[in-house]
Amino acid sequence: MRVPLIATGPGVPAGRTVPDSVQNIDFRPTFAELAGAPRRPDVDGTGFASLLRGESGTGRNVALVEHHEPRVSQEDPDRQEKPDGVPPTYAAIRTPEGTYVEYVNGEREFYDARTDPFQLTNTYPSLPPERRDELHRILVRVAECRGTAQCTEAAKAP
Repeated sequence: MRVPLIATGPGVPAGRTVPDSVQNIDFRPTFAELAGAPRRPDVDGTGFASLLRGESGTGRNVALVEHHEPRVSQEDPDRQEKPDGVPPTYAAIRTPEGTYVEYVNGEREFYDARTDPFQLTNTYPSLPPERRDELHRILVRVAECRGTAQCTEAAKAP
């Protein structure tokens, strides 16, 4: 879930690293801004052209990740059984502190980015109840936001 984004071009400072989260949904508003198109407030993504110019960023530090299990329809003549290794549907957030996952089947996971960068140990069971609640609230807020302003605000961890 953590993939570096490397950009180069006129006006893009060399060697700069920024901590802001940039997601796929951010490309549309970024390209629109670079092309001089008007900003659409109904788009969930946040443009990051300012980051490309070396200016301050989005302030976002939470990224939403969603996975939807393939649907298997009994009526589909080309139906295949679910392949092994495909996880159930989930929603997750990645923050500077770690990755929090909620599966549709009720399972929860948390991986501490500082002590477990390869996400090998699920520490959710040992989290204090108030931290569990906070992670859940952030996930719901980011998953349910609509429009640039609301989604940018939702993606700022407390």
